[in-house]
Amino acid sequence: MRVLARLVRLRGARSGREYADVPPNAAFRTIDGSGHHQPARYRELVTSFLRGRVGP
Repeated sequence: MRVLARLVRLRGARSGREYADVPPNAAFRTIDGSGHHQPARYRELVTSFLRGRVGP
């Protein structure tokens, strides 16, 4: 299946999960520590993505 919509995948740096299946057109960002401990950084990345400033 091909995803045509813009996509951002965020992950905490300490997360044990790997994302080998990130689509080639997706933006992948790591948040130092974990996202729920850094809500301002999470919000910044999501807002930047929605405004078109975070790309693959």
